[in-house]
Amino acid sequence: NNGISAIGLGKTFNFTGVNHAIMLIKDPKLRQQFTEQRTQDHYGSLDPLVRAAVLGAYTPAGAAWKDAVSALIISNYQQLKEVFELILPEVKLTPLEGGYITWADWRAWKMSDTNLLKFLTDQALFLPESGRNFNLNQDGFMRINLAISKSVMTKALVKLQKAIKELRQREVRITLKPFDHARQLEFIAEFKTVKYQAGDLFDTLPESVATCPSAQYDHDTLKFLSNGHNVAYHFERVQGSNGVERRYIFDQAVIGNLQVIGKLTSRARDLFHGDPGMNFLQHDTGTTVAALMFILLPATDWAWYHLHYDLSRLSAEASAICGWSATDFSRYCSSAALKNLFFAFGKLDILYGKSHKLRIVTLDHDIKFIDQLKQQITKLFDFMENFFNDAAEPFVMIVYPTPRAQATGTGYCRTNYFGFGDKLVNSAADVDDTLAHELVHNWLVFNGDSNEDVYGLLYDEGAADYYAGLMCQRVFGKKDTWITSLNDKLRAYYSNPLSAEDCLKNFAAGWTQTYALRAVYGRGVLLMLQLNAQIKQATHQAKSLDDVQVEIASKISRGQTVTFALFKQAVVQLGGQKAAGIINKALGAGLMLPPQDLFAPDYQLVEGKVPQEEQGFDLTVRFETPSIIHGLVPGSNAQKAGLQNGDEIIKYDSDWNTLEDPEMLTNVTVDRQGRQ
Repeated sequence: NNGISAIGLGKTFNFTGVNHAIMLIKDPKLRQQFTEQRTQDHYGSLDPLVRAAVLGAYTPAGAAWKDAVSALIISNYQQLKEVFELILPEVKLTPLEGGYITWADWRAWKMSDTNLLKFLTDQALFLPESGRNFNLNQDGFMRINLAISKSVMTKALVKLQKAIKELRQREVRITLKPFDHARQLEFIAEFKTVKYQAGDLFDTLPESVATCPSAQYDHDTLKFLSNGHNVAYHFERVQGSNGVERRYIFDQAVIGNLQVIGKLTSRARDLFHGDPGMNFLQHDTGTTVAALMFILLPATDWAWYHLHYDLSRLSAEASAICGWSATDFSRYCSSAALKNLFFAFGKLDILYGKSHKLRIVTLDHDIKFIDQLKQQITKLFDFMENFFNDAAEPFVMIVYPTPRAQATGTGYCRTNYFGFGDKLVNSAADVDDTLAHELVHNWLVFNGDSNEDVYGLLYDEGAADYYAGLMCQRVFGKKDTWITSLNDKLRAYYSNPLSAEDCLKNFAAGWTQTYALRAVYGRGVLLMLQLNAQIKQATHQAKSLDDVQVEIASKISRGQTVTFALFKQAVVQLGGQKAAGIINKALGAGLMLPPQDLFAPDYQLVEGKVPQEEQGFDLTVRFETPSIIHGLVPGSNAQKAGLQNGDEIIKYDSDWNTLEDPEMLTNVTVDRQGRQ
């Protein structure tokens, strides 16, 4: 007697725009009170069309229409279910429980909602709604509307079947088969159907990236097979964005299936000469390698990729891991995304973080402070995971010892290769700043237009340097850690002989010499500092760069495309046109100087003298393999120290060790005609 029930017909009869409600009040006194209050509030009047619609719904004709719609929805659901069971058995539909929608669980595809919708809308012309629109904090759930005519449902399913069939034809099966104690690796890619003419390009592989040699396949280590027969091909060496590249071109038409088989051998370990980077390199119990260095796949191809680890020729204790999975996986993605993976094979020591997303991997015995280092990594990751609204993907950090520097790192797709100078530090806390820098790359990295690489480098490295000390200060509570970190980065930038060079020019030279690349890093951190100051000033301290970066990270974690243009738009929205001017200046030439009020009122800028590094020979030498001195500058400190053209550099102090020396002296060991 004390209850009031309200019902409406909008959903059933598809007239939600017709404002109405039917109130069911059993108690006469309560009904009278409701009526009086409704009159006082001027509610309850119906226009003629609403009255006719509501009354019409309760006629026999209305009931018949409702029954027909219910039957249509049930029929559409059965038709959808039958088609999905036939062509998409891995995608599960929720039972029909009333209403006119069903949920489809696509998690077996292991794909972000953005990429899944891209396929469904672009290829299948099939438009469901993402579960993220309904606050589902997980990818893979799509809502499908069943209240459509039978003809529309049939046409939609025909298009979906066609798209799925074509996708299955574009399936590519990749097998990675390490053997000889993981010192050798066989790469096999199998395509169901291809169509190439003689003279068509298959793919391009850089001969090296940042001094790391790739597989550099030739006719002895690479084969193409179609229908069981060898396919004739040749490769051309051309200049590309990463230096010299090999373009693999077919000499004959290829129609039907295609198998690509490549073999590579790991390099012997020589960490005194160079860090592993992206090499296929030996460790104590296995090997590591970047996919960019050996995987051949058509560059523009979106396909359904199935990757299988064949460890049958390794010991029973062996395993494999990459930034996407520690087991076999399938994904609809671009070949470019697949090439951004980093792999480890062998007897892996894997530690999982609190959220189980973090995986810390070691392949080397007796790394000093390793337990402490794992704790530092876990604390930083757990904090950043929460700060940046982390995605569901795993993150892998592969740790190896290095005798050349306290810490160094190479970041790739959800993977970081971290060099730890365990014999050069007093504790793992000495490398917190570098750890934080590398972890930031897990969240703040553009995934958009490859033509924006220069902007991406400026953003990625600038954001990582900016947040490295800041995250350490927030996580470990060390006072002024951020300022100390920034001062180190600023000293490195102002001591760089190319700090005033044009940003685009430095980027173009970045893969051939270290100074050009690090000059872009320095401009990046100064860019972030100035943008943060401008946003805080424009919003009267209500907003900061954090607000922009957290939103950027959230978009990336949801699989959305993020470009430099989007970042600039978000910054200008908070910081105004002055922020746009700061960005434009960072992309140009000239020495970047922070404004005097950058840290006001908490800190102040003071002037100081920073000597500029002088290498004394060609700046490309340290990025070349082997590092043979050429271009020795007459009268330089290098010549005065006795170095000569033709000397091979065997060991060189890290840049950070040089920067820490007040006189910026560096130690160099060279080989001269067999003598060191």
